[in-house]
Amino acid sequence: MIVPLAKWASSARTSNLPALPPGRLFIVKKPDPLCFQVSCSEPILHSKLTCPSTTLSGKAKTIRGILLGHMPRPPYSLLCVSGSLRSPSYCLSTCRAIHAIADAAEFQVEIADPRELNLPIYEPDFRLEDYTVKQEGIERLAAAYRKADAMVWVSPTYHGTVSGVFKNMLDFAELLSRDDRPYFQGRPVGLIAINDSTPFAAMRDCARELRAWLAPTHIELSQSDFSAEGTLSSTKSLNRVSRLLGELSTFVHAHSPS
Repeated sequence: MIVPLAKWASSARTSNLPALPPGRLFIVKKPDPLCFQVSCSEPILHSKLTCPSTTLSGKAKTIRGILLGHMPRPPYSLLCVSGSLRSPSYCLSTCRAIHAIADAAEFQVEIADPRELNLPIYEPDFRLEDYTVKQEGIERLAAAYRKADAMVWVSPTYHGTVSGVFKNMLDFAELLSRDDRPYFQGRPVGLIAINDSTPFAAMRDCARELRAWLAPTHIELSQSDFSAEGTLSSTKSLNRVSRLLGELSTFVHAHSPS
């Protein structure tokens, strides 16, 4: 595991850690519960340092988190798909709540709002260039799908299933069918339904057909979970959203090539 030298240096000033030889990156290992082993990643420097945790005093847990729990990479990309054209919309409000709390799960959030995308009805025989109008929204959605490391799908309940708008947005994933990573292959998806749990069956079927992995937590929200202004305000529901994001983050970290 590689961490910047600056992280160790900052910790050393506050925790009496021994100084390290010059270098930009250091590989940090924890061979046993009592020691940190640090070696320079530069080939010309092979010096190693064993730092007994007794020298860390009461800050061992904090230092362990700094050294072993954080990799220097950009945040992962999370796409929230809102399946409602209403204004205001509980679906969109839920996506905005996810955006507000996603930093804790190391996600950078993008929201696919069908009102902004203004998509046409999906035509199965069309290529992208065959759509003579509204191509920009299709291109934006396809790009967001390709960029996403994880997704959250939010659909209202219409007549016992997902909304037509939501399903139409997923149908455009067919544009990814010939990608090196087709459809949503290998990406985790969290499911949220508004007002009833019946959309989950269709959402799960779509996720499997699109080769995604499902997060175990499914969330059903109702009007009582939102404030008079339409903001997701229920503490219980927000905690469940945080748990869902944690599951997605765990999956992405475990399957990331870096």
